[in-house]
Amino acid sequence: MVCPRVSNSLALYKIVRPTAREERVFADAVAFARTLGLRVPPGVCEVYWVISEPHEYPGMTYHRERPVRVYLKRGLSSDALLETVFHELQHVSDAQYPDMERWQREDRAERFADRAMGEWRKRRAGARDGLCPITHIRR
Repeated sequence: MVCPRVSNSLALYKIVRPTAREERVFADAVAFARTLGLRVPPGVCEVYWVISEPHEYPGMTYHRERPVRVYLKRGLSSDALLETVFHELQHVSDAQYPDMERWQREDRAERFADRAMGEWRKRRAGARDGLCPITHIRR
């Protein structure tokens, strides 16, 4: 059930620039998602950052738009942003299936985000052993 206080659109908020940390986390998430086989061709989506109310969703994807529009909430922790980006990237990838049911989209996005976060944590642990957290190749 959707909280009635949620506006259901991060697009209603003023667009702002992401911080350097947020840009880095986003870029790392995209690169990492691709290593896991997620297809997100360059230029298929536009990403907008907003500052919204605390009760709003951390991310939102408009999959019927071309290019696909992704809105991300500024101010999330690195892990929360990473998980949100993984979730939204699955929606971007699934935009090629316009007739997919909403529950299927959400299920796929949740499953991919869970899998990606699990792999990210494993590889981050490997980074302490001198491995690149994205490619898992020794530096």
